[in-house]
Order: sequence, then structure tokens, then C-alpha cells
Amino acid sequence: MKKVYITALLISSLSISVFATDGGKKDKAKAETKVSSTVLNQFTYEFKDAQAVTWVIDGNCQKALFTYEGTAMTAFYSLSGEYMGVTNPTAFAKIPADAQKEISSKYKEYTIGEVIEFRPAATNSASIYSFSSYSNDEKVYFVDLKNDKEEFLLRVTPNASVFFFKQVK
Repeated sequence: MKKVYITALLISSLSISVFATDGGKKDKAKAETKVSSTVLNQFTYEFKDAQAVTWVIDGNCQKALFTYEGTAMTAFYSLSGEYMGVTNPTAFAKIPADAQKEISSKYKEYTIGEVIEFRPAATNSASIYSFSSYSNDEKVYFVDLKNDKEEFLLRVTPNASVFFFKQVK
């Protein structure tokens, strides 16, 4: 249940941050001073070579938008400082082949927009830094589909299951 809640929380935050911009009006220094020291320490440990880090805090979470090893990423932390996971844009070709076929045939009238890969934090953490190796965790993909009338997100699991996730427009 916790995983479902965290995923829903992240994606609701993600859909707002991915599909909307602030036009550069955010004051980076101001936002960074509100980020908890626990989160800053965890982020620095996990992504020590991160570049162009921008922090965004909303009513649901603390997010770090950054570039890591040449890839644009977003790390999510709860307001209490718990690491929740990381997202990065990816190509439609990276999702499981069966899911690609299902989406291409079932949603022919839609244009495929952004595809986001989400890697949640490990749930069996023994210490505060146990999340640092998330590469073996289950990945979930979110595919943005749109046409003239609507836009929505699909969730794609590693075993190629495709689910409606959220209406965007």
C-alpha cells in the first residue's frame, strides 16, 4: 500500500513538474534554503557529481532537478526527508516490446509524448543510506499520450502490463 501511495504522490508531482514550467521565476537560493539538511546530505551522497541542481518544494515532496552523468533527472524526497525514487526521460523504444505493441495498436489516434522511467527507492532499507544502489529496483515507465481533445498518462510495468494512470488534460 505504501508503494502505491508513494507512486501516486510522485507521479502527481511529476506530471505537474514535467508538463509545466515556471518560466524561470523560481529563486534557486530561496528554494535550497528550505530543503532539509537530511535531504541535502542524502542527495549529495547519492548524486555527488550532479550538475545544475535546482530544488523545488511543494505540498507533497522535495524534488531535486539535475543533470547526472549527462542525463536530466529528478530525485524525490518526502517532506520528512525519506528518499522516494528518481525519474528520468527515456525513449519509447526502452519500454518492454509487448507494451510498445499494445500502446501502438490500442492508442493509434494519440501521439506519444514524453516517456519517463521511475526507479523507486528500495523498501528494505536498513540504514538511511541503503537506498544508494537503486539500479536493481523495479522500474516503472509512464507514457504521455495526447491528441487534440485530451492528454493522459499510462503506466507500464517491467512485465509489459499497461494501465491508465492519470488524466492530464
